[in-house]
Amino acid sequence: MWQSTPKVVDELKRISGMLYSGLDFIMDRERSEHLPRWKYGDPREFLGTEGKNLLSQTCLLYSKILRKAHQSLYSPKDRAVFRMLEDKVIEVGEESSAKVHYSKPGQRINTTPDHHTDEQLVAAAIYSSVLRNTSCSIISNDSDIARLLVQTNIYFNEQKDLWPVSKALTDNPIKVYFVSEPNLGECTVDTSQPGSFHYAYAGKMGRERMRLSL
Repeated sequence: MWQSTPKVVDELKRISGMLYSGLDFIMDRERSEHLPRWKYGDPREFLGTEGKNLLSQTCLLYSKILRKAHQSLYSPKDRAVFRMLEDKVIEVGEESSAKVHYSKPGQRINTTPDHHTDEQLVAAAIYSSVLRNTSCSIISNDSDIARLLVQTNIYFNEQKDLWPVSKALTDNPIKVYFVSEPNLGECTVDTSQPGSFHYAYAGKMGRERMRLSL
């Protein structure tokens, strides 16, 4: 069963809003430039129509994704515990290198506000494993998620009174799949296999690649 979290829905709303704003901009520019006055076969008309159609299709796709995300919204029974887990994952992310972004030479560091969507996904997975005794998987193209899960698990292992949480993560494992290209994913972390934890920081060499039916 696929499920989304509230912050994932919020992020999809932001992206969808930006896409539709872009489409509105193109439509307004098209009207202001009076494209019909252009000569038949003018390349500007072709490029404008092609871009508008592509963006329109993308907008519709995101609308479908957003609708499905709403329909599968995750709602934990014990919200207080879930909030506590979410706060802990956020704290671990801030105190570790899990979400440190290094820029390449000449590339600007991303300064977009962090809405902690990744942390909420990890917290939901931990909640499922510990409180619902249910294994689950997170599939994403964001490598931060694997590092957040590993660092949070390390935190639990370092606290003797939280060892039952680590045991639950072993008995009801969380798996993280990193999608590098369509229909191709890499199982980067499996909490039942501590040896996989270093994959969150390793390169592609040595990772187990698995075909996914998305």
